[in-house]
Amino acid sequence: AADAAADAAADAAADMLPPHVRRAICGVVALGYPLLRRAAGGGAYEVRDAPIRALGGKSPPLLLVCGDADPHCDIDAVRAASEAAVARGGEVAVHVVRGGDAKLASKLATPASEEALDEAIAAAVRGADVGRGGGGS
Repeated sequence: AADAAADAAADAAADMLPPHVRRAICGVVALGYPLLRRAAGGGAYEVRDAPIRALGGKSPPLLLVCGDADPHCDIDAVRAASEAAVARGGEVAVHVVRGGDAKLASKLATPASEEALDEAIAAAVRGADVGRGGGGS
């Protein structure tokens, strides 16, 4: 029942865009995803992974670029949400910027790590150019 509800929500979200707009979006690169949000009243963080988990076969490919030092992003939760989307037929890849904060700035950045990020984005874009590709690590 939960899977059927998720399927219906994903289809409804995909159908909210006019067909010509859906066709024009060949992929999405999300540079930093604020997965965690402070609950009302300043309590514990709540995980906002429903938009990722709801992705399915009608959704464009998605590359999530996240910093592992971002206090608003739990890398394990991002990976779990992306795996759930992939299981539903979505194309989601995750690229982690080692030492990256919420702005993806990293004191640990090296030319090799910056090149790896460039390659992840380029692979996602190339995949989107030929249809419904993906990329990432």
